This record gives sequence, C-alpha cells and structure tokens, in this order.
Amino acid sequence: SYVDRELSSAPSLSKLSEYAKLAHAGVNIPKSFGGSAYALARGIKESRIDTSLPVVLKRADADRGADNYKLSSYDAVIEKLAAYDQKSIWILQEYIPNDGFYRVGIYNDQVAFTIFRLLETRPDGREDLAHMFKPRGGSNATLLEGSDVPQAVIEASCLAARAMNRQIAGVDCIYNYENDTAYVLEVNYNPQLVTIGTFKEVRQKAFLDALDALESLG
Repeated sequence: SYVDRELSSAPSLSKLSEYAKLAHAGVNIPKSFGGSAYALARGIKESRIDTSLPVVLKRADADRGADNYKLSSYDAVIEKLAAYDQKSIWILQEYIPNDGFYRVGIYNDQVAFTIFRLLETRPDGREDLAHMFKPRGGSNATLLEGSDVPQAVIEASCLAARAMNRQIAGVDCIYNYENDTAYVLEVNYNPQLVTIGTFKEVRQKAFLDALDALESLG
C-alpha cells in the first residue's frame, strides 16, 4: 500500500487550491483567474479580467483534459461558461505559445523520467481543443534523456512537487524558448499506472523503485 505524505495535512482537491499553493511557493504558472462560471463571466463583462488572447478555460475539478478549452475571444469564454452550472468553478488562464508539453515524473523528490508530447494538429479540427492532443498509443510522445530536458523544466517541476508536498507527482510543464522559462500547468498526484499506456513500463518501474526506497527508509 502507498499513502503520499501530502495526506498528513489538508490536500489540494482542485486546480484552484493547487494554483494557490504553487503561486505561494514561487512556481511559475500562466497568469490565471479563478472563480465560479458566473463570477468569471461577470468579471469579463465588467473588464475586471485582463489577459492576452487566446486564453485557456478549464474546470477546476476536472482531470485528464476534460472541460479544457482554448478560446480566441472573451465572447467565446462567456458562451462556453453559459453552458455549465453557474456555480461551477473554473480557471481562466493565459495561453503560453508552445510546441508541446513535458510530463516530468517526480519520485521521492527526484526526477525519474520525462516524457514530451509534441503539439500536433488534431484530426477532428477542433480549434477549442487545439492546445492539447494525446492520441491513443502515444504517437506524439517521446521519452527524453535527462540532457534533452531544459533545466528550467526540471527546476520548476521539482519545486512544484515540493510545493504540493507530494512524494509522487507527474508535473505537466510547457517551456518558452524565448525567455527560457517553464510554466507549470498541473501537478498530478496519480501515478496513472493503468489508465495511461504511454511508456507504462518506465512509469511502473519508477513507482516500484520509489516504494522500495520508502520501505528501506522506514
């Protein structure tokens, strides 16, 4: 059995509390606004929300890319929010241009592996989902050597895992080559040994090795 040390105190249960913890720890995240669907729509209408377009709108309690949209106008944001419960909680976030994202596996405060998913054109042509594409079988995924991962990505991922107090974390990052800055999108607590097939053997080994290390310490 395995229980992460994060559970020794109140854990983060949504992106809203996660981003608050990351920001408090000094982790780079895209400029973000959080609130109910009603509050965000009202904030846009009253010009209280100001960030460059396009933006990413994602439900605070969703995972695995559900209810996560790239939108090119504030009218589109308001229209999208209107389709959901007005009390539902959302994050509105600045879109950082990128060519894909890094998934950094952190186990016992050490980087165990890094997977890069190249941003490719979606076969369905959906513009509101154009910022993410994870095809079955992981055809756009590459397992990277440590030397191929920008140091900024490694540092941001390790800092993010520590900020969330997680011994096991999969940190999603995007990297801006122009200013050598990594932005953390999410710190996943689930090792995803069953639901995700991409490089499963590598992720399973990292998880089992981490458990062995914890047992030897205890």
